[in-house]
Amino acid sequence: MKIAENEMVKPLVKGLIDQGFWSDRDPALSEVPLGRKRIDIVVCCRQKVIAIELKVRDWRRALYQSFINQLVADHVYVAIWEKCVSEDLLREAKELGIGVISVSAETALELHPAKRAELTCKTQRENIYDFLHISQKRVGDLPSLA
Repeated sequence: MKIAENEMVKPLVKGLIDQGFWSDRDPALSEVPLGRKRIDIVVCCRQKVIAIELKVRDWRRALYQSFINQLVADHVYVAIWEKCVSEDLLREAKELGIGVISVSAETALELHPAKRAELTCKTQRENIYDFLHISQKRVGDLPSLA
C-alpha cells in the first residue's frame, strides 16, 4: 500500500484523540513556518506546545527535523507509518528525547513519549503558542488542512 504524508493526518488525529493525547478542540495548525522549513503539525495541548513531523519512511530525516523543532516546542514527536517503525528509530529517538508515534490506516499509537525539550527558545515558543490561539484552528480541523 502506497501512502502519502497527508493521508496520515486523519488516522493520527483520530488515534490520539481516542487515546486522550489531545482534544479535537485544542488549538492546532499544519505547515507552521520555522525559518526555511515548516513543522508538519503543531498543537497546543494542556498549556504545552507539541510539534509533530510526519514521515512515511524517512525516519532519520524526521528525527533531524524534529531536533530543530525543539527550538519552539515543549515536546516533539515523529509520526511514522507503522510498517517503517524500527528498533533503530526507537533507540535514536529516545536518545534525543523525541517521542515516536506509529500511524496506520485507521489510527495512531504513541510508542515512546517525548521528553520536555531542553533547547526551546522561550520567545519563539511563546510566539508559536500565541499564533496557535489566534488562528482559531483546532485539532479537529487538521484532516481538512492537510
